[in-house]
Amino acid sequence: MNLFKKILVATDGSDYGKKAVEVAAEMAATASGELTILTVVPPLVGPQAMNSAGLMLDEEVVQVIRDNYSQILHEAGESCAKWAVPKVETKLEAGPVAQVIVAQAELGNFNLIVVGSRGHSQAYSVFLGSVSDRVNHLAKTSVLVVR
Repeated sequence: MNLFKKILVATDGSDYGKKAVEVAAEMAATASGELTILTVVPPLVGPQAMNSAGLMLDEEVVQVIRDNYSQILHEAGESCAKWAVPKVETKLEAGPVAQVIVAQAELGNFNLIVVGSRGHSQAYSVFLGSVSDRVNHLAKTSVLVVR
């Protein structure tokens, strides 16, 4: 019996994020389960988006950033095609990355969260800890960290 029939994988488009999607897709296909691919736009590009200097970001810049995250989702979804996962969904959310991942896992009653061990933002990791560490700490379900 496979306990992981409903898998949430979070990706930021990094190499580790892409590998996490591959691992999650293979697991979902093997279990004939469901896979949801999530990418989270950090608070930096929320409604009151500011850059690191505290200056408001131009609306066009914010849209370009959101479009980049949408492209990450599109590519991740396409990469799952070779695994023949019965059901694949993609979601784009915004907010504090680790907290959003955990909240989505709880809302969707996922059996497993899959994340890459490192993402794009090394600076984020230095100051706030890695997203994978935070998800592992906050999650009420199993977490698989892919290296």
